[in-house]
Amino acid sequence: MSQQQTHHEHSAENTRPYSHSGAQSRSYPGSQTGENNMLEPSCDKFVGTVLIVDDDPFNSEPLEAILSENGYRVYTAANGVDGLERMDEVMPELVILDFMMPLMNGAEMGRRLRANQATQNIPIVMNSGTSEDMVRQNFTGYDAFLRKPYRIDELLSVVSNLLKTSADRR
Repeated sequence: MSQQQTHHEHSAENTRPYSHSGAQSRSYPGSQTGENNMLEPSCDKFVGTVLIVDDDPFNSEPLEAILSENGYRVYTAANGVDGLERMDEVMPELVILDFMMPLMNGAEMGRRLRANQATQNIPIVMNSGTSEDMVRQNFTGYDAFLRKPYRIDELLSVVSNLLKTSADRR
């Protein structure tokens, strides 16, 4: 099985090679700073469950490490088809979708999530190197947009705020 076909589950209890010191003010690897320092897990309890759907491990692995080290239970999928299968398995509280992926892109997966009563209210963060205008032409049902590269503090703020708002609506 290739790396893109494997599933990952990581938590605040696991350490990963893409950890960051001072994660609140630095960028993830491949972005502005590219630093690979280690950060001890910051909490003992999970603060939310997140599914990352991205075909590029260079993007998904650092994102997975950052979120898990900040208390999130994190699952990954390599494309929209894989992501929909993972939704049934883990029912995350938030989904981070890459826009351009093989088999099923983030826009199509997002439309399917919004069309399904069981997943229609789960917050979606669209994550792409392309412009938000291009994403919006294909899918408008997302709750937040992060253009790659982005800062870690921006990512953590968006995820935290969306989970808080989502929990308030329940």
